[in-house]
Amino acid sequence: EYEGGRLFCEVLSGSPHLVVCGGGHVGVAIVRLAKLLSIPVMVIEDRPLYANHAREAQADHVICDSFEHGLEQVEGGPDTYFVIVTRGHRYDKDCLEIILKKTYAYLGMMGSRSRIRLLKKVMKEEGYSAERLDTMHAPIGLSIASETPEEIAVSILGEIIEVKNSKRGGGGFSDEILEAM
Repeated sequence: EYEGGRLFCEVLSGSPHLVVCGGGHVGVAIVRLAKLLSIPVMVIEDRPLYANHAREAQADHVICDSFEHGLEQVEGGPDTYFVIVTRGHRYDKDCLEIILKKTYAYLGMMGSRSRIRLLKKVMKEEGYSAERLDTMHAPIGLSIASETPEEIAVSILGEIIEVKNSKRGGGGFSDEILEAM
């Protein structure tokens, strides 16, 4: 209560920004679905052909460089959602080592439960915080028995929406609305 009245406050949050590490079939499906949901998406991919596939899928920004150099260009923040879907999981650990040092709303990585368990074990032995590693959504996505790249993208974006909408505060306003306010 405020001087006999009630005061309503809403914490404003910005629109989500999606960073996809990997431009393969699943990465491109994520881009397409994210664009349908009006979520800005950046793709980091080290292979020119696959970086072009991400551009063709209408990614807002594509960095064709090593994952390390690409992630150095990403600031992170409370509205940044990271998805790791690198080819054959070859660069997952490299991506994780960089992303875990950033601020993020969401970090998800594709992989089997046994592979993720092993990777977490190795990283804990290397000194990474168990609490920080446990913030990662892995295996990534909602459990909907998805099989195709498109179904996997639906499960991943579904999980991101769930995390975004469960954040305390506002429902996420567009950049234009936030600027006007």
